[in-house]
Amino acid sequence: MKQRICWQGWPGCCKRSVATWAWRARECIGCRCIDDRIGFFELVVANAQHIKAVPGRKTDVQDAEWIVDLLQHGLLTASFVPSQEQQDLRDLTRLRVSLVQERTRLVNRVHKVLEEAGLKLSSVLSDVMGWSGRAILHALCAGESNPQRLAELMHPSVHATQEQVVAALSAEVREHHRFLLRELLMLIDAQDRSITHLELEIERHLHPFPGSEPF
Repeated sequence: MKQRICWQGWPGCCKRSVATWAWRARECIGCRCIDDRIGFFELVVANAQHIKAVPGRKTDVQDAEWIVDLLQHGLLTASFVPSQEQQDLRDLTRLRVSLVQERTRLVNRVHKVLEEAGLKLSSVLSDVMGWSGRAILHALCAGESNPQRLAELMHPSVHATQEQVVAALSAEVREHHRFLLRELLMLIDAQDRSITHLELEIERHLHPFPGSEPF
């Protein structure tokens, strides 16, 4: 495509930015194509919202002719195309957001399993996945069902009284609930490891260049 545009002598080329194809086209063709005999052409990636639709029945040919007409009259503004480093950082942060959302869904599922089992752990703990909550959940998964022994796993900083904790943990937990909790906790731990790895990679991308002064 680059050779054809250069040999045709076209001064410019425009592509409506839809999905990631336009960015990839700009990377492959380049913002400018330098040629000793012809010169260069400029590739404009235009925002689709800035291009008004052609009146009448829409076809690809009519759409292309309309975009060319806008480009010739200087009515198109090139979209911002981030650098490769910025795109890499966006990929990492978007994946982290997706993993955090998935982790939240898993934690909500843990709450649902506890409610189905009759355990009111969320009534005495603000964070079921905190230090005390995890200790109790792991004990439940290991087969412990005595509310007194489970209450002893609470951190001393918990505001609930011993009687309130025992009442919240008094329930008949079936093996089915233990199995679900074990699987959910393993998935949450895996999400935590992935999120930690992503945060380290994001930090590496955000680290100042060697020799540069920190802000």
